[in-house]
Amino acid sequence: MTTKFSISQTLTSGLNTITLPQTNLTLIGISVLGIPYMGIQLSPGKIAYIPLGNPSGAGGIAYKDPMFRVVYTFDTINFYVSVPNTPTSPAIFYFGDPTADSINLEDLTGVVETLSLTQGTSAGVMNGNMTFQFPEGKILLTGYYSIVNQNYAISQFQISTGKNIYLFNANKTGQDVIHPLEIEGAQSFVVSVSAYVSASTTSTIYGILYYKVLQEV
Repeated sequence: MTTKFSISQTLTSGLNTITLPQTNLTLIGISVLGIPYMGIQLSPGKIAYIPLGNPSGAGGIAYKDPMFRVVYTFDTINFYVSVPNTPTSPAIFYFGDPTADSINLEDLTGVVETLSLTQGTSAGVMNGNMTFQFPEGKILLTGYYSIVNQNYAISQFQISTGKNIYLFNANKTGQDVIHPLEIEGAQSFVVSVSAYVSASTTSTIYGILYYKVLQEV
């Protein structure tokens, strides 16, 4: 991988515009601090989500790599990124030649959901659901990533009666934090979550389901 140049920009909540010096530049990596994920708009209604780790630093942010390696060539001067609620987040976008293990942004197309669980005066496990909505058509779920701002969370996918997949939250970034899946789904998919929540606090779980459209309607 060779970095030929990079752009540093402070991101704010909502949609941010990144301006390039020319067209046909290849994005090869992203580093962002202070947010759990970032969305990059590929086309209207199609967003690639970058897993970035735990913004609260619970258990240490634990970045495996200072850069999440991707590959995507922009044919426009501007591209757009979205970030969740945050005052400001410093970000660096790297451009140049990718590595063999770089992930194409097309393969990071996903949907993000958030679940908040508020505990009473005693700590313990709490349960909730995240409902993900996808474009119309036949969907293949290809991966899952989740982080939580405290302790731990377990996500449950029901494949069929009596058959489930259970996954821990990742709480870090890197090339291997997305759990690979191969589940056919419909326009709506429910993920059940169990999280250990400290007394008198709120646990926030962020979940990203990555998908491909197998057949449009």
